[in-house]
Amino acid sequence: MTRFAGVWPALVTPLTPDDQINVAATRRLVEHLLKTGIGGLYVGGSTGEGVLLPTATRQRLAEVVIEQVNHRVPVMVHVGAAATADAVTLAAHAAASGADAVSAVPPFYFQVGFRGIKEHYQRIADASPLPLYLYYIPSATGVNLTAAQMAELCQISHVRGFKYTAYDLHLLEQIMALTGGKMNVFSGPDQLFLPFLALGVDGAIGTTYNVLASHYVRLYGAFQQGDMATARRLQSQANRVIDVFVGYGGLPAVKEMMRFIGLDCGDCRRPLRKLDEGEVAALRAALQEAHFWELADIAA
Repeated sequence: MTRFAGVWPALVTPLTPDDQINVAATRRLVEHLLKTGIGGLYVGGSTGEGVLLPTATRQRLAEVVIEQVNHRVPVMVHVGAAATADAVTLAAHAAASGADAVSAVPPFYFQVGFRGIKEHYQRIADASPLPLYLYYIPSATGVNLTAAQMAELCQISHVRGFKYTAYDLHLLEQIMALTGGKMNVFSGPDQLFLPFLALGVDGAIGTTYNVLASHYVRLYGAFQQGDMATARRLQSQANRVIDVFVGYGGLPAVKEMMRFIGLDCGDCRRPLRKLDEGEVAALRAALQEAHFWELADIAA
């Protein structure tokens, strides 16, 4: 099995004012990221506002990214949805469009129980021949699973790994132990990239990799070379930037940060709101203190 690794931006979705995919901006963003040495791209996830977008819009995003990447790095398409039928449709489309893998959060909002979750993933797996990656993010979905339950889900056909966006390192270690190191594992929290690497994950999928891709590629390289002092310094620097954008609303702040580095990706889809002028000015000042432009290799 191909084992994906490295730094994977959870791609920001460039949107037009009427919430359509901004094709030209998407192509520019992909080209920018490909120059940084990333390991792959994760499309339509939480950072990409995937669950807020209509199915047709998500399909168009996948098509544009896959076409632009043109096999230069692997592309994993997030197909998670509240309705199993929508996730199945997206998974089949991703396979037909040339994606390298699909990923999905468990069903959310309704509490369907573990049996419902397992059946949901099995139907996604049946809809596509692609490797399937579970996406564990209880803070967003409200779905908390035990290590034994995650290990059971990993036995579903086509499941090759998972993205773990939680802060409990012990739970992750338990899952990895129960699956015998056979799963291809990605960490989710950007601020814990280095600790998760030390635990044995293969790579990371995250938000700030859109704006600090080169920085994280250097961090990953330092870890691979055993230079822990450099890796720790780079992680700490990145965390100061994360502290800032989290304090300004998360994704709306990230969309402003994309503008700051010259990659206008539009605004988030409602109910995520746009920052007002005062908030944007305060965000810029806070990022300046965190040395954001220096870390992004871009002049302020």
